[in-house]
Order: sequence, then C-alpha cells, then structure tokens
Amino acid sequence: MGLGISELLILAVLGGLALVFSISRGRRMQNVGPALAISKFDVNESGPGGVYVEIIGRPSGLLSWMLTSIGFDTETTLRVTDDGIHLKSSSLFGQVRQEVTHQSISSTQCGYAKSFWFLVGGVAFGILALAQAFKNLTGSDFFGAYQRRIGTATLILGLIAIVLLLVYWFSRKLLISCETSGGSHLGITMKPSMIEHVSVSADEAQQVIKIISRLVVNHQMQRS
Repeated sequence: MGLGISELLILAVLGGLALVFSISRGRRMQNVGPALAISKFDVNESGPGGVYVEIIGRPSGLLSWMLTSIGFDTETTLRVTDDGIHLKSSSLFGQVRQEVTHQSISSTQCGYAKSFWFLVGGVAFGILALAQAFKNLTGSDFFGAYQRRIGTATLILGLIAIVLLLVYWFSRKLLISCETSGGSHLGITMKPSMIEHVSVSADEAQQVIKIISRLVVNHQMQRS
C-alpha cells in the first residue's frame, strides 16, 4: 500500500530530529566563519616571494558567485607569509583585515566534518523507494490508478533520497585554524563547489598546518 499521512508525518519528524542533531553535532567543530567555496588554493613549501600559502574563497551560493563575477568584492583571502598570517574578509558591508605574527600563535588545528544524518536520511528514503517499487512490480493491478499512485510515491521518495545524498556529499567542510596566545581564532572554513571545481583534501589542509607550525618553530628558535 502507499504511504499514508501518519507515515509521512513520522518520516518528517524523524527527518527533523536528524537534522537538528546533525546541526548540533557540527557545532562541536570550531568554526571561524561561514563555509567558503574555494577558487584558489596554492601551497608551496619553499615560499616563493615569502608567500607559502594563499587561499581565496567566496561565500557559497549562486548569488555570491554572481556578485563576484560582476566585480563585487565578496572574497576572503588567507595568506601565510614569512611575516605571519594575514586574513582579509570582504563583503557588501565592508572589509575586515586580521594579521598575527608567528610568535603570537599558540596552537593550530585542521579537520573536516560531514552532516552524517543526511546520509542516514538518504539511505532510509532510498530503501522506502525500493520497497514501493517492489510493491509496484508485484501488484495485482499493474496498470490501474492505485498502482500509478504507488509509482508516484516511488518517484517522490527516490528524488528525496537523491537530494539528501547530494546534500551529504557537498556538506563536507574543511577547517584550517590558528589560535593566538590571546585566545582568538584566525582561519578559514572550506566546502566543495560545483562552480569553481577546486577540491581541497584533508592532506592538503594538513600541509598548511605543518607549514604554519614550522614557521612558528623557526621564529621561536630565532628569538631564542
């Protein structure tokens, strides 16, 4: 039989609870700002011109991409140089610059997080879609209106499953962050983009952290 109102309500409640749990779980990861779609990710161990790392990104979304394309500065730039770490954040409301020296950095961190419950929801709706499709194929009145209603339910459930799985795939966020001796955080959060096609792996993020840690140690040795 098809999905009734009570079944749909149960699915909606479970989906809402999963989404809330996913959001609260994601907040455990230290966030230094909105997730950015990366357009440039350059890392060089030798630091040509004194620049070891340059990361440029914009707020995710089609509107931000359109604004950037027509000349509005909505980008965020993170640079790691011999002098320190430089972060410039631009938006329609203005621009903010932050700079810290390597001597003032007390710790670094990097990592990634995904919205796991989107995966759970996608698999659950996919199983429901397969169950409805099986009923459709084994029903006694294959060409009747009753079975067409079952086919519509299968299509809807399948589309929901695909959307949830795509959201899970693109929900992956990478974090690169430094904490200063004063307790403030300086860094950037990145996510995949369907437009720029610039993919950053966890190993590449770890490479940035290693470069920063090496520069911090070198400056501490020079001071001593």
